Amino acid sequence: MASARGSTAKWALSLAGASIIFVPVGIVLHELGHLLTALALGFPNPEFHFSAVSPGDVSQQAQWELGAVGLAGPLVTFLLTGLGIAAHRRWPDSPWPFALAIAAASRFAVAVPFSLANVYVRATGRRLAPPAFDEQKAADALGWSGELLLGLTSATVLLVLGWLIFTLPNRWLSVPSVLVGTASGWAVWMVGLGPIIFP
Repeated sequence: MASARGSTAKWALSLAGASIIFVPVGIVLHELGHLLTALALGFPNPEFHFSAVSPGDVSQQAQWELGAVGLAGPLVTFLLTGLGIAAHRRWPDSPWPFALAIAAASRFAVAVPFSLANVYVRATGRRLAPPAFDEQKAADALGWSGELLLGLTSATVLLVLGWLIFTLPNRWLSVPSVLVGTASGWAVWMVGLGPIIFP
């Protein structure tokens, strides 16, 4: 009995630890998606920061190029989320696929409150002012629906949370562990390491 409790606690700590590590990795890869796309499309002076990429002077860039740069980060995040879910099939007893999926998807978490509020506001016949999220910027540049793109990213977060709840073993301990690890990873990166490494 004591060894079962010990292994459950070890599993929960492994989930939290892996989440703390994967959040900064996911943020950096997301921003690298923006940066490398901007460089590939000839943006003159893009700058990499710990939580954003400044594209520099965009006056000579076509709208589709602005849209491509805006979509590149979310696309990387979708791929990382999918990689975590797919890796679970290969390594079902490992904590890292779960941690990777939620750490990557957490990049979209800010869209969830906006999307939920927007559904309510739209039902009352009004509109919310569009946010300055990557998806909205890309949609504006490409002439797409920002609400649709934000809805897709919000759905991604909610689906990953559902997947975690129904897939994680010992979910009453595992789900809080992975969520606390993810929140801690954001704090470690945004308040500590990120500004030091990539000001």
